[in-house]
Amino acid sequence: MSASDGHWQSQWHPATTDRFAVILMDMAKGVFIIAGVWVLLCALAELFAEQLAWPRVPFLFVSQLVATLICFLASLKFLAQSRTSAEIPGYTLGVVAAVLSGLWLACVGYVALTLDFSVIG
Repeated sequence: MSASDGHWQSQWHPATTDRFAVILMDMAKGVFIIAGVWVLLCALAELFAEQLAWPRVPFLFVSQLVATLICFLASLKFLAQSRTSAEIPGYTLGVVAAVLSGLWLACVGYVALTLDFSVIG
């Protein structure tokens, strides 16, 4: 609360007096960070299991794909909410998360669209 006007203000963007918008921005930031960490942990677990010749776990592949999608959408939401100020902590991380997860989803989409099912049957 600011003593002068009685309105709530964001500590990162003093012009923002909409508490709900700042809460949504903070939630989106937390979600894309958690989802990004989950994607990295799944990738490391897959590499570790492959190195030790363990059987593949489908849960890791599916959860990594879902976490990548969540990371992409949440980082876009965070960037849309914070587009007025690039000085907000995590803005650069949001850009990196959006670009990398978007590229990964584009790669998965390309592979899915160009998959040749004629050799299976």
